[in-house]
Amino acid sequence: MGQGGYIVVCNATPYNWHRTYQHSYQMNAWNFPDNIPAYTSARVYVEFDEGVGKHPGDDAGDAHYEIVHEAPFKQFRFAVKFRDLLVRFPDFPVESPPGKIIPRGSEVDLGWRHDNSVVFVLFGEIDKLRLIRY
Repeated sequence: MGQGGYIVVCNATPYNWHRTYQHSYQMNAWNFPDNIPAYTSARVYVEFDEGVGKHPGDDAGDAHYEIVHEAPFKQFRFAVKFRDLLVRFPDFPVESPPGKIIPRGSEVDLGWRHDNSVVFVLFGEIDKLRLIRY
């Protein structure tokens, strides 16, 4: 048993998201849905394994999604490393209002709230996606 919390993933785009990859190491819970349809959200429980003989710095997970639209699809990735939730944007830049551009290839720290939730919202059109986190 270890620290647990939620990430609320909000797809506020007109595109479906399809999970293409998921992996975790030393996590009790890291199970993202296969698909997150347009204009829906998912609540994902995350729990770190803090048992005897476990090193908390080894906790890690990845979940990759592609935004389904006309090819080539664009991908983004959720990651966790020792109580640090991140989202990475290898294929496209995003705007984080008000007006801050997060360049392609960057990552954004979502934070961590034990026994609570962090929220990730992606919205807009494919050529101008925006991010809100709280």
